[in-house]
Amino acid sequence: MHPALLVSELLTIIFRHLQSLESCSLDSPKRSLTSCAVTCRAWKEPALRIIWEQLDSLLPLMRLFPTDAFSNGSHAPTFWRFKRSLRPSDWTAYTRYSTLVRHLAFREGRDVVASALIALVVQRPAHFQRNPLLPNLVSLKWTASVDTSLTLCAILVPPGLGSLTINLVGAETYSAERNDTTGGLLCTIADLAPNLKELHLNIDKLWAVSDVVIPIKSLCKLETLTLDVGSIGAYIVRGLCQHPTIRKFVIDLCGVEESFLTHLLAHRAQAGEFPALEEMILLADINIVNTTLSNLIRAPLTRLAISTFTLAHTDSLAHCFMHIAENSPNLTSLTLITSLLDSTLHQPLKLAHLSPLAALRDLAVLSIELGFPIQLDDAELISFIQGLPCLTSLVLSPAPEWAPAGWRPRTTMRSLEWISQYAPQITNLGVALDLSIESTVEVPVETPRQENTLSMTPPYYECENKQHQPLADCASVEKRMQPAESQLRTLFVGASYPRLGKPKEVSAKLKALFPLLDTLRYSNAPRKYSGTGSVWSPQFEAEWASVAADVCGEIPSDYKRKAEEEDDIEYWDGMEVDMDMMDAGVEADEYEWRLAEGIAA
Repeated sequence: MHPALLVSELLTIIFRHLQSLESCSLDSPKRSLTSCAVTCRAWKEPALRIIWEQLDSLLPLMRLFPTDAFSNGSHAPTFWRFKRSLRPSDWTAYTRYSTLVRHLAFREGRDVVASALIALVVQRPAHFQRNPLLPNLVSLKWTASVDTSLTLCAILVPPGLGSLTINLVGAETYSAERNDTTGGLLCTIADLAPNLKELHLNIDKLWAVSDVVIPIKSLCKLETLTLDVGSIGAYIVRGLCQHPTIRKFVIDLCGVEESFLTHLLAHRAQAGEFPALEEMILLADINIVNTTLSNLIRAPLTRLAISTFTLAHTDSLAHCFMHIAENSPNLTSLTLITSLLDSTLHQPLKLAHLSPLAALRDLAVLSIELGFPIQLDDAELISFIQGLPCLTSLVLSPAPEWAPAGWRPRTTMRSLEWISQYAPQITNLGVALDLSIESTVEVPVETPRQENTLSMTPPYYECENKQHQPLADCASVEKRMQPAESQLRTLFVGASYPRLGKPKEVSAKLKALFPLLDTLRYSNAPRKYSGTGSVWSPQFEAEWASVAADVCGEIPSDYKRKAEEEDDIEYWDGMEVDMDMMDAGVEADEYEWRLAEGIAA
């Protein structure tokens, strides 16, 4: 055997790679790792650590006990129950392997019955009474469907637990009510795991405000907090405004009415609250978002993500940007996602609505995904990029779900030419464009320069005297402003319109402008405009496939055109990736489980 295969660190890397490969296959889970564990003594311990490090069920732990200790009524683990008392000798294997478990996920209804944990606690040997069932557990994800099973997660909480996720989902949760057991759950967890750093809560109707605020205040090392607790979420946020260590906040206020926030408006958040808060993810109605940013949380954030499901007027979005610029001038990353019906908005989103973002001079990542187009022409897009000198990633609704009749992008290849020359630091760009060669023909038209009128000239730069001057007057800066190679690697042109017409010329142009481009994405949305019918055609898709092949590499010969009803197609290193977030065939309850499991993502 090669000496390198006896080094523990190298073996760990190899076995983790095997684990990642086997996680993609449900037919033979961990068979390769098991074979490695029995190959030789040098491989046994590293392989066992990887095998037991992360468990998606309690079933492997229960199988460590003798088979005659369980009832034989069914092979399904949800019906397993102890049929006899456990002897001290039955705990030998469990004691050996339970110390290796560091990450555990439990999901009621698809796992061992939760009441089996009570039997384990009661029947523990005397020498094991004071030890946790999983002493080295680092993260625990507990998903229950009834409140009685919810509180059993405390049985598995060790003192060193760093991350805890609690989800209560299912039909029975609608009739759940608070009681002393559920109300004191977080207090019990705070006593058992005082060093908890991440806490994710997806529970409704089972807690009062004090049931959450008081124990969380006692967690002096908590850094990440996720709250999806229904109508009391805003009050919990207000009660935690002086928490000294929370750095990341994920708040779901969907369904909360503005009337719940009425009395909070009289007590506006003050400067100095949330002293450590740096990142926030907010899910709510746009009016609730504005109220939260203006009254509940006024912290100097560096990263902010907003997901809203309604936008009745674009002025609401402009007010949102104003609150962000006022409270977080040092913001480096901003993401906003929203959607709406085509009949609810009558005013397009223009440069004036985006203008408050010009105050964010440190903004590097900006992603605005709306359900409708953003109307910017070449000059407006260039002006917007000029105002954000640190920008490296820009996405402005390149693939809207809806567009008015006769809509077509107003930006053309000219914007890409300017970005290639004067904004080489941008690595990711997503804008709906007209990429036809005809749209880039230069027409020498003399246009008088007016106030507030943008030209296609290079931007203004700041000299040592701190005054804005044209580039021609900045001799000291001229050498530094030599054209640099564009760093653009990802281009998402969205639903560019009309059809390319000359794919070979477009491919050559893109390769000349962006030599490092390796990902070209497009979308066939919006497929239907109001009263105009479908605009996506096989010829359009064939031309895009040709451009993607020329710019980013070869496309597999067995490439098959996606059906018209599918939304996104991405080409990455010649590979086709489906961008749909949810399979249409997934049942509603399964999707609910997935939402609960991914709430902290």
